[in-house]
Amino acid sequence: MAAIRNVYFKDMTMKLLHIDSSILAAHSVSRQLTAQIVAKWQASHPGTTVEYLDLAIAAPSQLKAWSDRVAQVGHTFKYTEKGP
Repeated sequence: MAAIRNVYFKDMTMKLLHIDSSILAAHSVSRQLTAQIVAKWQASHPGTTVEYLDLAIAAPSQLKAWSDRVAQVGHTFKYTEKGP
């Protein structure tokens, strides 16, 4: 039975799903923490495949439409020589 189990699991690669969602990018403590956790996991589980998903980049279309409606030059913000 052990030989059958070893043959079955021999070709399986462990996968880890790494999800971030903070809009703070490099300033995000949670992003730094998840990066450390993934690095430690990979060090203790060599050969692990990591799939990365950033939810902050893929904002839902309704949220994008709302932010475009709210952020209007001259009404809710203005450009200066230093930027918006």
